[in-house]
Amino acid sequence: MTFSSKYTAQTPPKFPVFILADASASMADNGKIDILNKAVRELVDSFRSIPQDVRIAVITFSGSGAIFHSAFERAATFQWEDISTQGGTPMGQAFTKLHDWLTDKHVIGSTDYRPVIVLATDGQPTDDWLGPLDTLNNHERCMKADRFALAIGDDVNLTTLNKFVEPALRNDAAAGRVYQADKASQIKDFFNFVVVTSQNRVKSNSTAPTILGEAPTNIMDITPSHSTRYGAADR
Repeated sequence: MTFSSKYTAQTPPKFPVFILADASASMADNGKIDILNKAVRELVDSFRSIPQDVRIAVITFSGSGAIFHSAFERAATFQWEDISTQGGTPMGQAFTKLHDWLTDKHVIGSTDYRPVIVLATDGQPTDDWLGPLDTLNNHERCMKADRFALAIGDDVNLTTLNKFVEPALRNDAAAGRVYQADKASQIKDFFNFVVVTSQNRVKSNSTAPTILGEAPTNIMDITPSHSTRYGAADR
């Protein structure tokens, strides 16, 4: 007697984490890139403690383009390679690469957890960022991601970062946040905050709003209208 193969074991849902890391030349100032490298490495270590199938992808943008520095890998086996700095800040290209992955159903399935996206930058975009960000923000699947942005220093285009987190704010007031750090050492505190908030997400009911971790006291929350929640969040 043979049994139908249509009954197959379900694959556990993935918990996708995307990091958009500025690797432009200015990130070499005051050891910012060294701190960022160390913070990402510690971030990965922290995500290994989450029982869910955490997958991490890192998009770096510098010089004249954006690349996948690390593909969509399991946190358990993820090996971080330090990034170096060069050239300008082609953030728009990073948004395009992120959009392509978020909308690929072979990468993120319908049963997977809502993605977490982290953007860390210290400067102004040097390419066309508005068009790619509009494309990212207007796609249904992309709108549902939790988004966190870290402005490193005072020379950041805050309009870009505010627009980046806007869709997450509409879905869940806690899921879209912009922070500003004046010192490179604060980057680590920001990433720790993201990890705790992500842990809260997977521990809670899938329809509940995101519960923020304890916000770093030495980093300024500059999120626009962050006290307003526009609608229910989903997984």
